[in-house]
Amino acid sequence: MLDQKYSEADRWLATSRRLFFVIVLVVCLGCGHALSQNQPESAPKAADIVTYLTETISWYRGTTVEQQIANEPSDITFVNENRRISSEIVRLAFDFARWVEQNEFIQLKGNQTQE
Repeated sequence: MLDQKYSEADRWLATSRRLFFVIVLVVCLGCGHALSQNQPESAPKAADIVTYLTETISWYRGTTVEQQIANEPSDITFVNENRRISSEIVRLAFDFARWVEQNEFIQLKGNQTQE
């Protein structure tokens, strides 16, 4: 039973690591696209941004489960690094949301001056 518990924890950590790296990749690609100078054909809507931030926060809260099951020194090292990177992901998600809001404001202001 004890060996099975460790193998489940190991599988869960492996799965969470894969998920974590996928999320990092998506956020990095999203931020890279957001920082480009060309305006996309359809910019994200406010509701999309709120959904994105909600999902990011939910994911961040889920990383605390990793902290609870880590019991090996290598797991603790991973969890500490994961915590640091997770905080950075959340910060980048909010930076992206701010950028979208500022960009919308600039576009609205530009449209008003053209009329």
